[in-house]
Amino acid sequence: MFEFKFADIGEGIHQGKVIDCFFKIGDAVEEGDSLFLVETDKVNAEIPSPANGIITAINFEVNDIINVGDVVVVIDDNNSANLIETVIEEKKEEAEEEKGASVVGEVTVSNELIPSFSTKEKKEKIIRKKSLATPVARRMAKDLKIDINEVRGSGLNGRVMKDDIQNFHNLNNKTEEVKAEITKSIASESCDNIREEMSEVRKAIFKATSISKKEIPHTTLFDDIDLEKLVKLKEELSEETGIKLTYMPFIMKAVYLGIKKYPIFNSTIDGEEIVYKKQVNLGVAVDTDYGLVVPVLKDLSTLSIIEISEKLKDLGDRAKNKKLSMKDITGGTFTVSNFGKFARAGTPIIKHPEVAILGVGRINKQAVIVDSEIQIRSILPISLSVDHRIIDGADGGRFSEEIRSYLENPKLLLLS
Repeated sequence: MFEFKFADIGEGIHQGKVIDCFFKIGDAVEEGDSLFLVETDKVNAEIPSPANGIITAINFEVNDIINVGDVVVVIDDNNSANLIETVIEEKKEEAEEEKGASVVGEVTVSNELIPSFSTKEKKEKIIRKKSLATPVARRMAKDLKIDINEVRGSGLNGRVMKDDIQNFHNLNNKTEEVKAEITKSIASESCDNIREEMSEVRKAIFKATSISKKEIPHTTLFDDIDLEKLVKLKEELSEETGIKLTYMPFIMKAVYLGIKKYPIFNSTIDGEEIVYKKQVNLGVAVDTDYGLVVPVLKDLSTLSIIEISEKLKDLGDRAKNKKLSMKDITGGTFTVSNFGKFARAGTPIIKHPEVAILGVGRINKQAVIVDSEIQIRSILPISLSVDHRIIDGADGGRFSEEIRSYLENPKLLLLS
């Protein structure tokens, strides 16, 4: 029998919420078949079967939270000897219990976790101890939805008995009644305030932004860029190619060229050393119905404006449909945040452990002075937050000017 444990699927994920299950007990599975869909604080991931066989147990229900190390599915992988032995042992236990004799339950389960999807190989072995219990006690615990491993047994060697389950159930009911009274009291005192648990994505944003603000001393520079020439070029290219272009591919290309000139913006801090990243991978903050996610566009060195546009559209569509993989959201070295149509400008928070982030706001028509004349131009507000430990304000200003030079003379982007 193969006890399939939920493993770390990367980026330090410790738990997930099951939102769909593709098999039922008795179904045959093959290695690689998707067993269930789990929602983590970063992505939704279909978890594949690690072995061929017959599913004999599914230890969760849809909407349950499962933790790394939990045995989630048991698969009969044709190790029939063990299966027969287990069945015989269970029948023997039941028969003995009917006669009033004591029975022996499972003591320990020791299975290695399936290999992590993370690039960091983990050789951790988890030994999970289970309670000794009679079959009747186990059935009763299952019916009452009680984790039998939380119940202190009063039988021989700590074996959990039927009365232990009943007492545990009664005690929990009293606790729940007290909690309900307290909650009712608090609700009454707080004028019917509404409490709502954060989603997994919101919890991740909560944690990530807290770490960023705690560890990184931000300083932010603001500027305006004249996009008048870019507006015309974008329209011309859209008409010639038949592709509806946005401004973001041009902005990302300009950021890439700026980083090539000032590589400090594509670095991280390791102790007292600065680590310069060889490849430029730009994250793009995407607003979705379930929260903010940041897919990453990898290696812009050979991508044209059109290619960047196509890849951005693909990432954006999959982000909104929860189809991003772990690979799509990891490996970023610099992030571009778009405040979109809802805000003219804002102060972006650096995505730890990166050292800078560019925020772009809503393009507005504004009166500006050009060659001593007042003209109406399309103006893009930008805000550049930098890690002040290694990037000074003057460095940020030079980087912003580099980006400006390309966006105000956009044909240079096509030649680069």
